[in-house]
Amino acid sequence: APLDNMGLSAKNSLSFQRAPGPPAQALRGSSTNYPFWPGGMDEPSMEQISAKGHLEEDIDFERDLLTVPPGWKKGVEFKPQAAALQASPGLLPLSGLLGALDSFELGGSSDEEEEEKRKTKAKGPGGKE
Repeated sequence: APLDNMGLSAKNSLSFQRAPGPPAQALRGSSTNYPFWPGGMDEPSMEQISAKGHLEEDIDFERDLLTVPPGWKKGVEFKPQAAALQASPGLLPLSGLLGALDSFELGGSSDEEEEEKRKTKAKGPGGKE
């Protein structure tokens, strides 16, 4: 009896359910780890593309993402921690600092700029006094 999903690896599968590659493999991937379209094969029709196969994964990206990868003992929780969101006495929240920049103004012209404007106006249209 044939077994489904046997031999899936980073080189031949984009499935989220397959086991990760060995630790010795580079984490950035390889040029051979990409889907390709072999020469001589016909392009699938829109009906074939839109039809779900029996092996197709139905993943809800809002709620059903894995927090523990296949083969790992521990994973990562992506929920915000309430303790981390509360401000510590020695820390300033970045949002508060950036919000202050929204109302920050550089001020008026300097005295030198005002003096230059007065000199330009005094010279008149031809540049002569």
